[in-house]
Amino acid sequence: MYNLEKLMVTDSQDDNIKLNCSYCPKCEKKYFPLKEICADCLESLTNVEISSTGRIFSYTTIRTDSPFYKAPYTLAFVDLDEGVRLLARVNVESHQHLDSNKRVKGVRTTIPTKSGETINAFEFKLIEEV
Repeated sequence: MYNLEKLMVTDSQDDNIKLNCSYCPKCEKKYFPLKEICADCLESLTNVEISSTGRIFSYTTIRTDSPFYKAPYTLAFVDLDEGVRLLARVNVESHQHLDSNKRVKGVRTTIPTKSGETINAFEFKLIEEV
């Protein structure tokens, strides 16, 4: 399991986050989660911060409980503005109003564990478009 604390950078003023990703200076490819070697050119990668805003590429509604979430909940592939695609939960109240290409942003959340502790994590929420 990934150390989620290393994957996100939070702003202490609110729940908005930036994400830590790996960047290849040679071929300019970005990776999330963090990696050490570029899969395309085998060069060493550096870590950079990117925003957590983007658009939903594709999504599905899960209709069975998981260890962390009660059904139904939504998972989506999100294309971040900086070119990284990742899979994460989208926190929506009405699944009927969710469409591909909707704008989302990453926000901080916590996930309860079976032992009663919480894990710091992130999820996406819809950005209201004008």
